[in-house]
Amino acid sequence: DRVSENIRREISMIILEDIEDDRVRNLTITRVDVTKDLSLAKIYFQAFDPSHNYDVEKLLHKYAKYIRGEVSKRIKIRIMPVLSFRVDKLEEEQKSVFELFDRIEKERQGNAPKSESGEINDES
Repeated sequence: DRVSENIRREISMIILEDIEDDRVRNLTITRVDVTKDLSLAKIYFQAFDPSHNYDVEKLLHKYAKYIRGEVSKRIKIRIMPVLSFRVDKLEEEQKSVFELFDRIEKERQGNAPKSESGEINDES
């Protein structure tokens, strides 16, 4: 929604322009989920180097109060939600699902009955 997108855009700009800590600058804010009552905003991100995701998450939690204050100055919102930074695992989870599908397909092909010519008979 509009609130989530505004928060995502402003946090991205604050990290890029205002925070001079290079350890948190190399990331992408992938999405923001805001509760209906505006009490909490879950900020999902991915570091450019995924091996740094959890170190970056710790740093973002240190900067969360500052970032929240800056966002509240930049957008008009009746309640500024508490910011909770989280590594976006969606891509990893999707990759795991696709790998599982690939493994199932390979197992299925390996167990499929073969015709007399040796070709896989996939009529099941």
